[in-house]
Amino acid sequence: MSGLPPLSPGLRPLSHPSSRPPSLPPSCASSVNSSKDSRRDNLFRECIPRDIVNEVLAFLKFNNIEDTRVFTMKDLKPADFDPALLLLEPYYIPCKARKYLYGEMTPHRIVTILRQILRTQGYGLISQERTISGKKELHYQIQPMIFNEGVDSPGVNVDFS
Repeated sequence: MSGLPPLSPGLRPLSHPSSRPPSLPPSCASSVNSSKDSRRDNLFRECIPRDIVNEVLAFLKFNNIEDTRVFTMKDLKPADFDPALLLLEPYYIPCKARKYLYGEMTPHRIVTILRQILRTQGYGLISQERTISGKKELHYQIQPMIFNEGVDSPGVNVDFS
């Protein structure tokens, strides 16, 4: 991607964020009700509008879905995310809402929910393990997914410096 700075020395490019072969993004605009591959069919009753996703990200101190700041689980405060759950609940299928939105909210659950809602918009949460002062931690960044039909994807270059 041309908007990102070059990869720092010692960091390798991250692989494609989706385990599926490159195809059309599973966003609301391109989802088809008959498609079994669509995340909307698996988790959500209806598509989550982009403005709702941006509001949820605002609770986590992001400007919008295109904010590419790097963060860790230490940066995610469950108390800040609780109001966002009320916004998301109407969109989740009831059994999935019970599984993901109810109960004790942890940073790990927040990352899972972020991955789910970002995927509906054609974005992903890229992660990279870093060792800092002898402790391993994951660094996350919101990135658009790359979808190339019939072309090998070279991967996503992410600068975590």
